[in-house]
Amino acid sequence: MQLRKTLPIIITGLTLLILAPAAGAQTIDRAATSGTSTQDQPASAPDQPEAAQPKRKWRLQIGPEASLYLPAAAKTQKEFGKQWLMISFGIGKLDAPPSKGELSLSLQAGYQKKGKNEVTLAPVEVEFRQPLANGHDSDPNGPKPYIGAGGGITLTSMKVPSAGIASRIRSAPGGSVFLGVQWNRQAYIEARYHRMGSIRGYDFSGFDLSAGMRF
Repeated sequence: MQLRKTLPIIITGLTLLILAPAAGAQTIDRAATSGTSTQDQPASAPDQPEAAQPKRKWRLQIGPEASLYLPAAAKTQKEFGKQWLMISFGIGKLDAPPSKGELSLSLQAGYQKKGKNEVTLAPVEVEFRQPLANGHDSDPNGPKPYIGAGGGITLTSMKVPSAGIASRIRSAPGGSVFLGVQWNRQAYIEARYHRMGSIRGYDFSGFDLSAGMRF
């Protein structure tokens, strides 16, 4: 009788002894697994603001320009003068061309008056500029010589009362070749030969020596 009463108690005790280590092992294994996953996951880095990019300040560059134009045709010299001195303002940067050269749009304008006769010339050309020196980019502040050529049209407004020519805008094909030197994007000097078509019997082709600055 005593064995029957105590046998369930013994079985229950043995069962608890068997199950207790297994439960403890599961608890430890879960804790270890949880600890490993926590350590393996890197801490999220706080959001870092992107480095602010410096903004380029745009500014309008202008400066004085002077040009001495020498028309080649005798008739043009007689009606408008042999030497045309023109003072104006230039707009835009004075960037030297890259080593491979570059295409650009050129717009020039000049006005000349002699007595009652007057003329305005405005050559508009697409031109190609090519640097001359091998060390073109070695000294950013040094002189940068270049050559080039262009072609386009020449707009004119001419008034010659003695010939019955009233002021009116006309155009003719034109082109030019040039040689110049640029300094530090602030100054230049250039010699250019303009070839222009005849307009109302006048040939305005000639040599142009110009210089300018930018601020």
